[in-house]
Amino acid sequence: MGYRIFNALRGNNGVTLIELIITMSLIAILSGTISVMIASAFKTIDHAQRRKVIAIDGTHAAEMFRRDMSLMKNSNSLIYAGNQRIQFITASNQTIEYQISNGYVYRTIVGQISAHILAKAVNTTNSGFQYFDSVNTALTTLPLEVTDRANVWMVTLFIEMVNFDDVINFNSTVFPKNHHINHEPEV
Repeated sequence: MGYRIFNALRGNNGVTLIELIITMSLIAILSGTISVMIASAFKTIDHAQRRKVIAIDGTHAAEMFRRDMSLMKNSNSLIYAGNQRIQFITASNQTIEYQISNGYVYRTIVGQISAHILAKAVNTTNSGFQYFDSVNTALTTLPLEVTDRANVWMVTLFIEMVNFDDVINFNSTVFPKNHHINHEPEV
């Protein structure tokens, strides 16, 4: 019925070339606009998913470091203390190493075959370890000498992770040298 009314109003001449071109142009503009909106939505979803993965990785790395460092055997168990690498012995006599390099945070139990990647997308330049003594003075001559390692009271791991233009920071501060608890078994 609508087709008859349209033909009655127009006559039997059909559609002109200009009307056809204008209609096709409007359809092209609308479909282009819609495709840009859909692409933008997918990009936003991708950014959000990547940020979620980075947040999980960063939180996991910081928490794993805090847990391992809190199990450090005693003040003499800090084997190496550098800006982007730390190695220590736990109460269960495992030697654990954390290293920040090539955009990753690695955790290695010394003696095992390979390192475990805890976090990716790490800005290695702005990530590392800081060491403090009992009066909260930063120990800045890295790597620390044996005498300075024995005085480490607090260790901070700071990780800067990058998600496209977004920067996400993680910190984990640990007091490995607890003077009130000795993790060594009494003989």
